[in-house]
Amino acid sequence: MARDRYELYHGQQGIAQYTGRRRIVRYSRRSNRHRTEAPRLFAMVCAVGLWCGAGEAAEAPAPASSAIARLIRELEDDQFSTREASQRALIRLGRPVLGPLKLAASNGSPEIRRRARAILDKLHYGQHGYLTREFTRLASLPDSQFDLEEAMLLISQIVDPDVTKADLAGPLDELARAVQKRLGETPAKRADPRLVMEAFREELFVERGFRGNRENYSHPDNSSMAKVLATRQGLPILLSHVVVSVGQRLEVPIVGLGVPGVYMAKYEGSKAPGNFPKDDIIVNAFEGRVLSVEEFQKELTNRGEFDLKALLPSPRRKTVIRMLSNLSSHCDAIGDARLAVQVRQYQLLLDIDAAVDEQ
Repeated sequence: MARDRYELYHGQQGIAQYTGRRRIVRYSRRSNRHRTEAPRLFAMVCAVGLWCGAGEAAEAPAPASSAIARLIRELEDDQFSTREASQRALIRLGRPVLGPLKLAASNGSPEIRRRARAILDKLHYGQHGYLTREFTRLASLPDSQFDLEEAMLLISQIVDPDVTKADLAGPLDELARAVQKRLGETPAKRADPRLVMEAFREELFVERGFRGNRENYSHPDNSSMAKVLATRQGLPILLSHVVVSVGQRLEVPIVGLGVPGVYMAKYEGSKAPGNFPKDDIIVNAFEGRVLSVEEFQKELTNRGEFDLKALLPSPRRKTVIRMLSNLSSHCDAIGDARLAVQVRQYQLLLDIDAAVDEQ
């Protein structure tokens, strides 16, 4: 059964396309009768770059929220043809309508709920096709060219299709500025590693309150970088890569560590500037702690898990596979079997034989 479902999803590309030859509905001010015309209105409200074929996605202005709200209201219009035309228009708009439609599918009238669910089902396959293509593209790259932040954006879009690049880049840029401010005029990349990591600890874990989500650990939101940045809670691997991503912006040599059970991060001491100590500095982001290598080794030894390999940087591809493995498990945990199957497909695209440790 699982294989049948995988093959069904794998075969459904369903990418929505907008063509200028489609007709739309406009209403007369004097009556409820509709009339069709060339899509002048869509020049304003449907200037959205949707994905088609194997081409890359293009950024485009989103339609006005008022236009989306009007189309949703018209899903229960007295005229059947109007309801049908509005449904087609919403499908053509694609991803920008997903958020409003999810609300309508829960809170609208019976007719709006029914049509909103039908539209979401159609758009679901378009989103799946887009993600399949993007993960396939990433899978073709060597690890040195693998963009972790881009992969985390895609994973965030699995959880919430409305997430944009700015939802990740904006907060991470701001965190980097705040950490640098704590270090004063000395650029982080030239500063004493011990002071740098203390600035990270104070800013991210003390001031901002980033922490592990112990209360609702097995929720898919904990695997979304966008959600983690918004709520300041998440899984160890996502919190660690908040630290890694901020470090990249400051040109500080921080990498992820694929520690079994609790993923961590470290400052690579071998790349410390000048004559500063060359010792690694470990970050347990889930608990908001900074550790020496000795403290790290002692903790893992007490748990019976210490292995020298735990101090090696986690390959980027394997890191993303581990993130996807967590997400698929947590989709199962909340009963979303369909999404869990799709997430496993993306994981399979990256490495069919990957054996990863979760969390």
